[in-house]
Amino acid sequence: MNTLKNTLLELQYQYSKLFVISIPRRSFYYEISDNQFIASNTSRNTLISIVFTAFASLLLLSGIIELCSKQVNITTDFVVVFFLVHPIIGLLAFRQFLWLVNGTEELIVENHLITLKRKGTFWIKSNSYQLDSIDFVRKLDWSNLPLYDKIQFNIRLNLLLIFKMTTGEISFNYQDKEIFFFSNLLENEKLLVVDQIVRLKHLSQKAL
Repeated sequence: MNTLKNTLLELQYQYSKLFVISIPRRSFYYEISDNQFIASNTSRNTLISIVFTAFASLLLLSGIIELCSKQVNITTDFVVVFFLVHPIIGLLAFRQFLWLVNGTEELIVENHLITLKRKGTFWIKSNSYQLDSIDFVRKLDWSNLPLYDKIQFNIRLNLLLIFKMTTGEISFNYQDKEIFFFSNLLENEKLLVVDQIVRLKHLSQKAL
């Protein structure tokens, strides 16, 4: 019975991989010096999330398309839906689409600060945190999840990528918040980032 269950789970897992087929653009770059660590990581994507956000971006033009395609009785409801609600949704979708195909996260650890930057789309900002105030720097390990959880993760990944900018494979605690960053890293890359943050935090504390 267990053999049959495991076989079915394995088949489901292989099927769930279809949900996470992506456009390959994974890249990880870093620089290390005595008092500084810089790392950058490209955004993760799936074909499903790219296609969904691309089509949703067309809502930006829905009002113009509607007016050009047929005669329309222009009412307050029409204006609100096609020239306010739809463009806002379309703009947010276009922002996420650009992030999926062009986004990069950058981590800079220096001068007692840890700074996270995002590039490749619009309406984004940098965030800085006091290095001495962060705790529990850790990596998240998707590879060692039970098979059932891996299936669930693959299915949920598209929803995560449509609404968020990172899968958050590294995190730390800061003022009662958990800060997540970076996506689709190899195990040795996760360890490198965690080790360098911890190293520079210790140096920062010694300097005080």
